[in-house]
Amino acid sequence: MTDAGDPAVPRAPGRRAILAAAAFGTLALLSRSARDPWRLSGRLDGTFIQPWRDDLALSGTGWARKIADARAFGCPNLVLQWTRHGTDYALDADLIIRLMDLALAAGCRLQVGLPYDPDYWAVLEGRSPRPRPAFLDAAATEAARFLAAAPFARHPAFAGWYIPYELDQASWARPEEMALLAAFLTRLRQAGGASPMAISCFHSANAPDRTLVELWQALPADLALRPLVQDGVGMFGLANYRHLVPLFAYFRATGRAFDVVVELFAQKQSDLLEPGAFAADAADFVRLAAQLDVAAASGAEHLIAFALHPYMTGPASGAGALRTAYARALDQ
Repeated sequence: MTDAGDPAVPRAPGRRAILAAAAFGTLALLSRSARDPWRLSGRLDGTFIQPWRDDLALSGTGWARKIADARAFGCPNLVLQWTRHGTDYALDADLIIRLMDLALAAGCRLQVGLPYDPDYWAVLEGRSPRPRPAFLDAAATEAARFLAAAPFARHPAFAGWYIPYELDQASWARPEEMALLAAFLTRLRQAGGASPMAISCFHSANAPDRTLVELWQALPADLALRPLVQDGVGMFGLANYRHLVPLFAYFRATGRAFDVVVELFAQKQSDLLEPGAFAADAADFVRLAAQLDVAAASGAEHLIAFALHPYMTGPASGAGALRTAYARALDQ
């Protein structure tokens, strides 16, 4: 679940992982096709809202339509992915409050994303001259400044904070890296006060011998961060759930509430794309229905779409067909 061109998208796994995981995905699809194709065992109940610069020009009616669409599809739990995108653009306090007012009027709740520095992945991958400790210190300072000034926690539609820096097990494998991450997240958690705080994670193919369990075990237990586990199906297909089974089992065994982020897109694979570029169409309904079957069985409390807009209610190729089919399934 990354923005266009974000190098955080996991790289392709090895041949053995592909073959084993493909069998898992095939079984899920066969199970889905063996029964009523319109009967859902799991349903989306939330969605990310990923704001871009062009969205700053949206009218109140335009924002209201996005939120109303989410509510109409049974998704009252909204996650505003970030409120600032580096030095590129930012949502001011008045706009965020208007979004919360619209959410309240529609019967929704909104998690508010902290400011995001898009250099994050370049720093983690060593493609930036900025040292990791300096980057994390600056990001924590910016987030603390934002949290100290933000009036949103008193709004009746406020559902907590969202940390937009996604975690994977490959980027935080060494003890010194984990120490930096723990200190960074502790600063954010302390600055956020008593309000709920969530963060996303995904399985990276860059460290096939490690799991996300090791990452979460290494974080301080008292951080009280809610995991949003990205299913990775948009790039790797249903087979990617195989890598997440140990994490789901760990969360259930330790009593930690978590959500699954259900990717509604299908990434395009094309030799015409620039390296690191991202392009995707909407998923087809059969794949989404099978996805929801597996996600619902994980023990997750919420199934959060990434994202209704643009992949179901927006302009993405195939979005109209997915919208029509999912609406039909909801009526069953």
